[in-house]
Amino acid sequence: AQARAERLRRNQQDFFDAYGPEARAILSAMVEKYTDYGLTQFRFPEILKVAPIADYGNVMEIANHFGGPEKLRMAVEQLQSLLYAA
Repeated sequence: AQARAERLRRNQQDFFDAYGPEARAILSAMVEKYTDYGLTQFRFPEILKVAPIADYGNVMEIANHFGGPEKLRMAVEQLQSLLYAA
């Protein structure tokens, strides 16, 4: 898991750069959860309810950092795809 996360950060910086600072921080926190716990902690939307991700607010507040719920879902799906491909 750690090797995949490192490859993702190294090779997919454009993915993270497409988002604002708060959204990038949330995505990075998701990658950290994946690194620490693997796929068991990477269930959406449950992952939004664990620290430190939950520190950014409730699900709707987090979604607002991405431009709405649909864009948040798409970002998480893309992040998962990139992690699995890494």
